[in-house]
Amino acid sequence: MCEFLLIRRFVLSLLVSATLYVKLLWLQECVKTKAIQSVLAVRNVSEEEARAAVNRVFNRCYADLEPIGRRIRRNSRDMYKAYMEAPYYGYDY
Repeated sequence: MCEFLLIRRFVLSLLVSATLYVKLLWLQECVKTKAIQSVLAVRNVSEEEARAAVNRVFNRCYADLEPIGRRIRRNSRDMYKAYMEAPYYGYDY
């Protein structure tokens, strides 16, 4: 019985991890699609060129927390801190 519970817990943890990974991939694809649509809207390029441009910079840009340098949490002082740290990131008031 104990082995069954351990295996069941392991399988459930794998399923949760896989589900979170799929959601993360879906979110990244959604952001990529929006970025490609934005490039197509403002530039006179083909969809392949827009997709290539987005793919070249996506990983670096997706991980970037600029312009605020941090992720804003609700009900925290993060917004004020981000405002105060703006000069450190090259932004003027």
